[in-house]
Amino acid sequence: MLTVAAAAFTLQARNVHFGFEGGFGISSPHGCSGSGIAYSAAARVEYNFSSLSKGWYVASGVGIYGKGWENDIEIAHYQAERTATAAYLQLPLMAGYRMPLSSTLSLMIETGPYAAIAVAGSYEDKTYHGANPYIIHSGDCFGNDAPYRRADIGWTAGVGLTIASRWLVGLKLARQFNSFDPEEKKSNFTYGLSLGCIF
Repeated sequence: MLTVAAAAFTLQARNVHFGFEGGFGISSPHGCSGSGIAYSAAARVEYNFSSLSKGWYVASGVGIYGKGWENDIEIAHYQAERTATAAYLQLPLMAGYRMPLSSTLSLMIETGPYAAIAVAGSYEDKTYHGANPYIIHSGDCFGNDAPYRRADIGWTAGVGLTIASRWLVGLKLARQFNSFDPEEKKSNFTYGLSLGCIF
């Protein structure tokens, strides 16, 4: 019995794989007038029901995701432009499928929910006198008396390629369900290129 249990445990452990991924792209929140830069750097863990080259899998991990935006606002009857950047600690939970295209190449599709919490962020309000910007105000995005909420709950999806059962190349997007602005409906939306490695 112990031998059978040990063999079963070894078989299950072989289906668990760890890796990392990172990416960059565009952050274009709904409800904002301008876009910013998106980036990510995350650890990844997968459980493969078949193998790294074919079949169903579930994936998760944790990482830092950067999201930025611009928005037109009014301060004391002055029209101003707000530029903000934020960093989130994000945890996705995805289901995916790999379809072999050749002996070393597989198409991968994955999707699922995510939960994130902002760990840092700052904003800057500025107006213009001619071509020269004039900073009216700047501060932290989150915290006491700050303008934005930390929680970010949404859905993510991606499509890409697995190369030689190790390298990951794809396109990903993420859409926030709740609003990061307590006064108006504004929600994060990011998309871009993702690169990774799995062992």
